[in-house]
Amino acid sequence: MTTRINRGFGRSLAVLALAGWLLFGIPATESFGQGVCEEWEGSRGGTQILNLSDFTTRIEYNDNINASGSEPLEDVILKAGFNIKAELPVFRGNSIALNFDLGFTKYFSHPELDSQNSFLDISPDTGIQYCMKAGQFTIGISDKVSFDADPTDSLVVDPQSQAVDFDVLQYNRFNNIAAINVQWDMNKSTKMNFGFQREDLLPVGSRFAFTRRTSDALSIGVTRNFYDNLDAGGNIAFTKTTYKENFQNDSKGLNFGTFVDWKITNFISLYANVGWNTITFDNSGNNGDTTDASSFNADVSLTHNLNRNINHALAFYRRTDLGFISNSILEDRLQYSIDWKLFEDTTLTGLAAFENGVDSGGLSTETYDRRIFQINFGSKLKDYPITWNIEYQYSEKTSNIQVRNYTQNKLTFVINYDF
Repeated sequence: MTTRINRGFGRSLAVLALAGWLLFGIPATESFGQGVCEEWEGSRGGTQILNLSDFTTRIEYNDNINASGSEPLEDVILKAGFNIKAELPVFRGNSIALNFDLGFTKYFSHPELDSQNSFLDISPDTGIQYCMKAGQFTIGISDKVSFDADPTDSLVVDPQSQAVDFDVLQYNRFNNIAAINVQWDMNKSTKMNFGFQREDLLPVGSRFAFTRRTSDALSIGVTRNFYDNLDAGGNIAFTKTTYKENFQNDSKGLNFGTFVDWKITNFISLYANVGWNTITFDNSGNNGDTTDASSFNADVSLTHNLNRNINHALAFYRRTDLGFISNSILEDRLQYSIDWKLFEDTTLTGLAAFENGVDSGGLSTETYDRRIFQINFGSKLKDYPITWNIEYQYSEKTSNIQVRNYTQNKLTFVINYDF
């Protein structure tokens, strides 16, 4: 018989939260390395598993590709790409996995933005991982690389003249994340994670050279299964960020907190991840921002399965990130989403969100609100490995910097062939 939380557990839950802070001194933020081998399935038979999993074609109309409030540019964009997955069992309990996403982008009105002018699209999921099982320990080593080419919704500055550009057409950059994580299964209900992660942001071209940075992070976390419907734990992470050029300030960060993953009933689930984030900047740069960042971070979602065909969720998050031309930016987001299965293999999804962001300071401090509305209708062709969907998204940004006010409409048709 499944054990459930009774009414008297509220007091125990409060004690648990307090213990997480006092005993561990650590946060509701999950370890960045925790997911390295979460999909590890152990030894598999055979010598190699190779899967050309899918090919996706995406056609998009966008009436403001440069996210501009003064001179919006419209275009029709074609994106196409494929995904390859491979797994090679090395020996019992060990495997190497490869996930490779590669594609191209074609702008019909602005061909200077085509991917062949910079680099082919590389998905953030592209990478390789090695997983090894040794007794109570699971060791995961991974490396993920991506290439993004899109307009930035942030301000750009010339580090020499310190002139601010409010309307950026394209920001091309590589991002590489290498991580090692060790999971220790202390007993049937308790796991401890130790992780190290290195992230390198490499902009293409001299215009964005001031954003080039390296971040190193160490973390330790604990997760415990208290009941069949309750997991809780905590994490602490230390981060050091260094910029290649001296425009942005180098920094050190500390994040700690606790989290609860609670299936309240068969139909309602709560995930709450709450912690404290502090970033101290050394003022080695000349971006004009001398402030440190200190704030609580949160990631809270309440999910409700209304019936077998409809589920919806209310979510809130708050996070402190490194700024673009400021030391940091504080963002809050409130979001409602719904997923409705209209018929067999046919789904309607919707999302409405409100965001607020505040720069910590610098040459041109921005405070903004953003409203997002999105609706998606999709289906799978019967007897064929083909899915398609149509999506509409509306975005509106209101900023204290007049030229950063803008609206954007996107209409997208996507078709996917699953090999």
